[in-house]
Amino acid sequence: EGGQLTEQVRRHPYSVVLLDEIEKAHPDVFNILLQILEDGR
Repeated sequence: EGGQLTEQVRRHPYSVVLLDEIEKAHPDVFNILLQILEDGR
């Protein structure tokens, strides 16, 4: 089961997700997103 973002990306797999001002996110969230982007998952 996914969240709102993952469900939208699943429905529209060729979408672009813009993460504006991601550096202001909580460090844990920022690190998880970096891991996802590095792994390409």
